[in-house]
Amino acid sequence: MARVVHLQLLGPHTRVSASLCTSCPSGPAGCCAAPPGLSWADIGRIASLGHTHWLLDEMRTGRLRKGPRGLIIQRIPDTLVAAKCVYHAENSGCTVTSDKRSAACNYYVCGDALLDATGDVVAAEAACAAWMAQYADWDEILSAEVGGWPVRPDIPEEDEALFEHLGKRFSALSKRINAKSFHG
Repeated sequence: MARVVHLQLLGPHTRVSASLCTSCPSGPAGCCAAPPGLSWADIGRIASLGHTHWLLDEMRTGRLRKGPRGLIIQRIPDTLVAAKCVYHAENSGCTVTSDKRSAACNYYVCGDALLDATGDVVAAEAACAAWMAQYADWDEILSAEVGGWPVRPDIPEEDEALFEHLGKRFSALSKRINAKSFHG
């Protein structure tokens, strides 16, 4: 069966997927064995899509917790790998919809998936690199504005206000770019 890479261009919500992910050669958890955190830019994107309460609920359950550059995704023990992302289901992959995932989760496709693949491989690699760089820029801007968790009050109501603010700032920042420059 041919390996297929699919690129779905949706501006800052662009997604890359690969058929190899369902039978990952790196093991049952694949790249989900080491989940990325949610950066300030990721939190802003998620909040801008109306998911502030989802973020707060996930923090209450402990699946997300405060980290140095945003939120850290909980890792849970697994029988086949030492630990994996709390959102990874063994037979179906990620249980979180793409609008609630980090940019890294939406854009990353490993070299094995790209090797000998058909479809949008070159465009997917270009979009991934361009959008990851853009998210890094947005994250630097938002990090400077937020100042990190240590300077913020540890009050859940303040977290909600912060996430809402990040959503508005993310929307404003993402409107400034010309999405056509990322179409390869």
